[in-house]
Amino acid sequence: MTRKYFYAIVIACLPLALSAQTQQGYVKTKGRMVNGRYVAGQGLPGATVNIQGGNSIGVKNANGSFSFVVPAKTFMVQSVHKKGYELVDADALRKSYQHSANPLYLVMETPEQQMAIFTKKHAEAERLSREGLANDSTQHWIASNLAAALLFQGEYAEAEKIYRQYKDELKEGFLDDFKQFAEAGVIPKKYEADVERIKKMLEE
Repeated sequence: MTRKYFYAIVIACLPLALSAQTQQGYVKTKGRMVNGRYVAGQGLPGATVNIQGGNSIGVKNANGSFSFVVPAKTFMVQSVHKKGYELVDADALRKSYQHSANPLYLVMETPEQQMAIFTKKHAEAERLSREGLANDSTQHWIASNLAAALLFQGEYAEAEKIYRQYKDELKEGFLDDFKQFAEAGVIPKKYEADVERIKKMLEE
């Protein structure tokens, strides 16, 4: 190939290279006030972000970060999925975004059962979780909220049974929940040792 033709190919491909830009983003929970102090939102590894046009991005980093190539100046988010979480702003799926150096933030939140745990309403969390499972027993992630509600009320044996039952399926989710509960300061002090026992069992 002559140098003349080589330069011609490079110049022809240059616009394509320039048009494909990388967009950074995060999938996180919403920050909240707990016991009078602000607790920042947590990253949600395991979430899946689908960009209109066929791009499906799995979030793998603990801080919830992800990136994807934007083939044009604008793009739309088709869906965001994470088991046990819901997208806070449904309008995020109807917006047209422009490529930007600023990250795209997609905020998800847990349903009311877990919110009751964060506000230390453990009996209410238990009730809501049992109702949720009665309505749809296939939603196993609700069992994680039930187990935590029981554990934080001193019902260790019943909680342990649930953790063991779903250990293979929900281990990472269980451990992530404990991390968030600890950071939010909602684990009752008298049951902290029980939490450590459950964590040790999950890691075995």
